[in-house]
Formats: sequence, structure tokens, C-alpha cells
Amino acid sequence: MDFETAKAHAMGVLFDTDFFSQLVTYTPKGGTPIADVPANIVYGSSLTDNQNGDGHTWRLIAERDFRSAFNRNGTRSIITVVFRVADIANPGYGDTVEFGGDTWTIKDVFDDA
Repeated sequence: MDFETAKAHAMGVLFDTDFFSQLVTYTPKGGTPIADVPANIVYGSSLTDNQNGDGHTWRLIAERDFRSAFNRNGTRSIITVVFRVADIANPGYGDTVEFGGDTWTIKDVFDDA
């Protein structure tokens, strides 16, 4: 197996909904929803782990239930979402990801390169 074949196989496994991924609905801000997009979801986020792209995936930070407070004690739930570049061409701030009955809003997009 050559490198390109191995890479394609690994991406296939990583985004296989029987193993690591789940199907979500991705909606660009002001755009048309894209249903059944495979994504890897990790609850929580470590920004240092998400800054380096690999040229094949997008790493997005999304939040729900953000409640700001004047005393700076805001609360929110955060996830890291990973999509294949081939599935989501140009993710952006304010786009949404829906799954499990929850809607998450994209707050950070880490380049794929």
C-alpha cells in the first residue's frame, strides 16, 4: 500500500460513522443547511491542540448555551468539531452545527493548512 492509499484509508476510518464520527447538519451563516456530514466531535477544547492544520481537515471550536455576565463569570459548553475539507469547503464564524437535538455555533476556525 502506498502512502496516498494509506492516507485515504485512514481518513475513511476516521470519518466512518460506525467507528469515530457522527452525522451532523452544518449550516453556513445565512446559508442552506448541509445534512448528514460526518464529523468528529470532542467535548471541551484545548486551543493549543487545535492550531495546526493538516491540509485534510478543519478544526472548529463551537459553543452553546453561552451566558455572559457583567462580572466576567460567563458560562458555556464547548466542543471541538473536525470535518474533512472535502465535506465543508469554507467554514466560518457564526455557522452552526446541529446534532443530538442541540445547535452549536462556530466561534473559532483553524486553517486546514
